[in-house]
Amino acid sequence: MYFALVKKELLTLTRDLHGLGALFVLPMVFIVVMSMALMDVYTPSSKKLSYTVINQDAGPVAKRLIELWAKDHGKALATPEDWQAQVRAGKLKYALLIDPGFSSAVNDAFTRARTEKARLRTEPGLDNGRLQTYQARLVSLVAHLRIEAIFSKLPNVKLDASALRDNDMVQVERAEAGVKPSAVQQNVPAWLAFYMVFVVAPLVGIVVA
Repeated sequence: MYFALVKKELLTLTRDLHGLGALFVLPMVFIVVMSMALMDVYTPSSKKLSYTVINQDAGPVAKRLIELWAKDHGKALATPEDWQAQVRAGKLKYALLIDPGFSSAVNDAFTRARTEKARLRTEPGLDNGRLQTYQARLVSLVAHLRIEAIFSKLPNVKLDASALRDNDMVQVERAEAGVKPSAVQQNVPAWLAFYMVFVVAPLVGIVVA
């Protein structure tokens, strides 16, 4: 009796091509699309983004900032004439702009009322986490340059620049977990709910048949 029921259901299902597609083809397509869309949620790309530098300050501090930034983020691309349009379009991921007088503002380390800045102008779709990381890195580099300027004004004090960049008193660790599910695996319940909606259609067709 059991095998007869299985045979009957399979025969009915083979005659319902739409139901067969809803049962197998559609979930497969859905899983592939969701897997591709979510595969980098927990492992964001670490590749260096394309950027350009607009240096409006000819001072040594600005050049030093560009050198330090290039060590972390790679060499800057040549600045095109329409760099603003390319940033808006995403062809350039961001631009590092240095205002005129930036070197003087950093060297005048004991005066805070200055408007000259180093700026980042990014494309509209840049990931917020990466944007905050770049902002924090730029802040630390400018702070490093200001500290160098302060130490250069103090007599009888030798500055170890490497000590400013590499602080052995700070450590960041992430606790190791067990098996960490991926973003794709965490969406399995949603897939099941989505799949059940389409299972109903061929089942109803079989019952009616």
